[in-house]
Amino acid sequence: MLEYAEYWLLPQISRADEMQYAESDCHGQPPYLTSAPFQGELYPVKKIGVTIWSHDQGWISYPQEHSSFNNSWTWFDLKITRPAGRDDISKDANLRLETNVHASEDTMCHEIIYRSDQDLRLVQNLEPGDRISIIPRALFPGWTNFVENACTDIYTTPVLI
Repeated sequence: MLEYAEYWLLPQISRADEMQYAESDCHGQPPYLTSAPFQGELYPVKKIGVTIWSHDQGWISYPQEHSSFNNSWTWFDLKITRPAGRDDISKDANLRLETNVHASEDTMCHEIIYRSDQDLRLVQNLEPGDRISIIPRALFPGWTNFVENACTDIYTTPVLI
């Protein structure tokens, strides 16, 4: 009954620091945002909501691509981290969250929702103690990912005693 009513716990983590991630900053840097470890029963995560406010550098030499997602080389990945001593999750399980609009200085709000009933390995394989992180990316020199803020809403099963 609690499952159908979506009676779930909602730990929310947010960050509101304006940061810039150039291509050279996207290797080995700490994530923009990392969740607290998941609590609950085995496979506790029922839904993940991610909101990111961001834009790219705002210019490029290909005007036909402006204001589209085509050939945009700034984006966000969702990374899963397991506690020490547990099998690491494969890199294939990490997920491309969202891509910035190509050559736009205007900050956009990206809202992404993943549910455990969507047959996504990423959500279905999360276990207690795991964390998720938002990783800003930029692929080529000259491309910059501007992040203004982000938050994660992680809906988990309650621990019933």
